[in-house]
Amino acid sequence: MQNDDFWRQVQEHEQQMQEFEMRMQNFKSSVAEVMEAEAKANKALSDALQACLREIDIVLNKVNQRGDLQ
Repeated sequence: MQNDDFWRQVQEHEQQMQEFEMRMQNFKSSVAEVMEAEAKANKALSDALQACLREIDIVLNKVNQRGDLQ
């Protein structure tokens, strides 16, 4: 009887470990997706900032050409 109980506990533990490993894989996948999305968002923000800076540069050059800042 004790032997049966022991093996039942072993099987339960193995099942719990497999479930834990599956949850960890799902978590790792989720983290990777978040990191990829973050990288894309950072790239988009960087591109937008660069576009804004180019527009500011264009405006400042036009203002300087007219002498409005002198």
